[in-house]
Amino acid sequence: MTKFDHPMGQPVGHSLFSNILSSGLIRILRATLIIVTTPIVIALLGPEQYALVVFTLTVQMALFMFDYAISPPIVRHFGVMANEPDKVSEMHDLFHSFEWLSLVTAALLGIVIVLAAPYIATNWLQAETMADDHIITAVQLIGVYVAVQWPSLLYSACFLGLRYQSILLLINLAYSIVQFGVIIILMTYWMADIRIFLLIQIISTVLMVLVMRRQLSRLMPKSIGRPSFNPALLGNIKRFAGASLTIGVTATILTQFDKIVASKVFVLGNFSVYGLTFNISGQLAAIMTASIMMSVHPVLAQSLAKGDGAETRRFYHGFSQLNALMVFPSFGCLAFFPRPILQLWLGESSPMVEPIVELLPYVLIGSMVNAICVSPYILQSAAGWVRTRMIISLFQVAVFIIAAPFLLSEYGMVAGAVLWIAINLCYFLIEVPIVHRRYLKGELAYWWIRDTLLPGTIVLSLFVLAKIAAPVFENLLLETLKLALLVMLTAIISLGVMPELRKMTTKKFSSLMH
Repeated sequence: MTKFDHPMGQPVGHSLFSNILSSGLIRILRATLIIVTTPIVIALLGPEQYALVVFTLTVQMALFMFDYAISPPIVRHFGVMANEPDKVSEMHDLFHSFEWLSLVTAALLGIVIVLAAPYIATNWLQAETMADDHIITAVQLIGVYVAVQWPSLLYSACFLGLRYQSILLLINLAYSIVQFGVIIILMTYWMADIRIFLLIQIISTVLMVLVMRRQLSRLMPKSIGRPSFNPALLGNIKRFAGASLTIGVTATILTQFDKIVASKVFVLGNFSVYGLTFNISGQLAAIMTASIMMSVHPVLAQSLAKGDGAETRRFYHGFSQLNALMVFPSFGCLAFFPRPILQLWLGESSPMVEPIVELLPYVLIGSMVNAICVSPYILQSAAGWVRTRMIISLFQVAVFIIAAPFLLSEYGMVAGAVLWIAINLCYFLIEVPIVHRRYLKGELAYWWIRDTLLPGTIVLSLFVLAKIAAPVFENLLLETLKLALLVMLTAIISLGVMPELRKMTTKKFSSLMH
C-alpha cells in the first residue's frame, strides 16, 4: 500500500488507485459507447431533431446548478465521516434529509418545465420543419426526464463520498448500454422520433435510479435506529451549501447561458453544431479528468482534516501532475488534428464536420485551462472554503450575461468559444494564486511551472512538430491510429518532467510487484 492509495489510512470503500483505474476504464467504455452511438442517433433523427437532444443536455446542465447545494456537501461530509464509526447515525440522517430535499426539487423542476413547454416550443426554439405540437410534446418529456433523473445526482454524490465511484460508473455504463441499444433498435425499425428517444430515456433512468438507491443502501455503514429528517444537520452545513449553490448558479450561467442564447439566436441546425462542439469538449474532460478529481476529493478532505501539511502537498502535486498528464496530450491532439477524427466519427460527408472543425480548437483551449484549474478548485472545496471561486464567478456572470447575447448575435459561434477561454483564464491567473496562498503557501510557482506550464509547453511543441513533419495518411483509420500513438508518445515524454507523479507511480508498481 502506498500513500497515493490512502493518505489517511484504511478507508471505507475502494482505494484511490483502484477508483481511478477502474472508473477510468469504465469511462473509456462509456465514452466509446457515446462515440459509436452519437453519429447513428444524428443520422436517424437528423440535425433539427438532434438539436432537441442538445437542448435536453443544456436544460439538464442549466438546472443542475441547484444540485451544488447538495452534492458538494455530501461528498465532503461523507468523505470525512467515512472512517468515523460514531458518525454513522449522523451520516444516515444527513442522507435522509437531503433525499427529501432532492425529491421535492425534482418534482418542482419537472412541473415548471412541463408547464413552460408551449412557450419554449413556440417562442424560443427556432424550428424550420418540425411542427409546434411535436416540439411541445418533446419539451414536456424533457421536463419529466429531468425530474426522474434528479435523485441520481444525490445518490451519485453519496457513492463518491463513500469512495465507491467505480460501482457508480458501472451502473451508469450498464444502463447506458441498454438505453442506447433500445433507442437505436426502435428508431431504426419503428420510428425515428425525438419523442421515442426521450421516452426510453425516462424509463431507463427510473430503473437506474431505483438500482442506485438499493445498491447505496447496501454500501452505507449500518446504523442503529431509523434515520430522520434533521434540520440541525442541514443548518450546520448551510454556509458551505450556500456558497456551493452560489458557485453552481454562476458556473451554470457561465457554461450554459450562451447555449440558451444560441438556441434562440441560431436555427436548430446551427445550434446542433454549437452544442455538439461543446459536448465533445465536455466528454473529453469527463474521460480524462473526472475520474481523478472525483476520486481525489474525499481523500483530500480527509488529508486536510488530519492537518498533515507535507503529505497534503505531496498528494496535491501528485494528482495535479496526473491531471496534466491526462489533459495536455488528449486536448492538444484533438485541437491540432480535429478533421480526421471528426470525419471518422461523423462520416466524411457529414455537413457538421467543417463547422465543428473551425470551432472546436477554440473550445478545447478554454476547456483545457478549465480542466487544469480543477485541481486548485478541488483543494478549496475539500477544505470547505470556496469564497474565492464564488466572488470571481459573480463578477464574471455580470459581464457574461451582458456580453454573450450581443457577441453571439454579431460574431456567431466563435464568440462563445472566445468567452469560454476568457472565463477560464480568470481562474488560472486570479483564483489559483489566492487558493495557494491560503492553503499551500509557497507552492504556487511549483504548481504553475512543474505541474502545468512545463508539461504543457512540451506537449504543445511536440504537436507543432508533428503538424509540420509527420506524414498524413489518406486512410482515416490509419491517420487516427497515428494520432493515438502521438498522444501516448507526448504523454510518456511529459511524464519525464513530473517528479511527484513519477514517485507515486514507481511506489505503486513496486507495491504491486511485491
